[in-house]
Amino acid sequence: MKPEISIIIPARNEEKFIEKTINSILNNNYPKNKYEILVIDSMSSDKTKEIVKKLQKKHKNIFLFENKKKTTPSAFNIGIKKARGKFIAIISGHAELEKNYLKNCLKCINKSNADCVSGLQYSTSNTKLGKAIADIMNSRFGGSEFHYSKKDKYVNTGYMGFYKKAVFHQIGLFDEKFVRSQDAELNYRLASRGGKIFLSSKIKSAYHNRETLRGLFKQFYGYGFYKALVYKRYPQFLTLKQIAPLLLVLTLILRIIIPKLSFLLVAYLVFVIFSSLILSKTIPNFFYSLLILPAMHISYGLGSLIAILTGKIFK
Repeated sequence: MKPEISIIIPARNEEKFIEKTINSILNNNYPKNKYEILVIDSMSSDKTKEIVKKLQKKHKNIFLFENKKKTTPSAFNIGIKKARGKFIAIISGHAELEKNYLKNCLKCINKSNADCVSGLQYSTSNTKLGKAIADIMNSRFGGSEFHYSKKDKYVNTGYMGFYKKAVFHQIGLFDEKFVRSQDAELNYRLASRGGKIFLSSKIKSAYHNRETLRGLFKQFYGYGFYKALVYKRYPQFLTLKQIAPLLLVLTLILRIIIPKLSFLLVAYLVFVIFSSLILSKTIPNFFYSLLILPAMHISYGLGSLIAILTGKIFK
């Protein structure tokens, strides 16, 4: 009997979270014989594979595959090719699913007649700095719409898509040139060809976010770099929110030769302080936020600028 849902988890050195992720799937209110879990390991050097193999002994619906290319989109594509289900669920190795996640995905995709459905992500962490980062990620000041939206609606992209497998036969697999933002590229490709993507507030998951400024900076630099490439391909989906970080970085640079631009930086500083006051639940969190918000915005904008300057955005 073929499973109805194929769940694909890309993993590389995820020993800290992979067991929690898989257990959150296994604890879903959905029959285990109706889904399969495909873990695509990108040559992990920690205990990720050992943890998955241990779980395999207890659960026959868990499968482990190797990804020699070591990138997220190549892991997704291996999983899609191996998948036997009618539906493909993309799940992060940092995520924990709410117990009705799979059931709600199925209900939503059938009711909305969408090609892909996605839900809300709640960022979480166990460290003080990580919790401050999570507070910002879960807000309008730092996170995407899928962090805070309270409306069920059709969108152009989403988090951890739940797709009809037929979608990949119609528009192709993930573009492996996009080491980051490959989900946005695929979703924009789908939307540009008339496909429907639906955001449901009933589809919920937690995400263990970065816990250091260095890790956050690296993550958002990658987002900015590859999102610039995505928007070069699909400019119709570009928004002011996506351009703002690039404008901030350009202002920081141009201020050297045009001192009058300093008033824009003062305005940004006021925005950061105001946002930090609103978001912070404690005094330490306020000071963390004063560092986190600029780190997110500047790294994203710098990534976009480098994509333009290196010429990659024009290829």
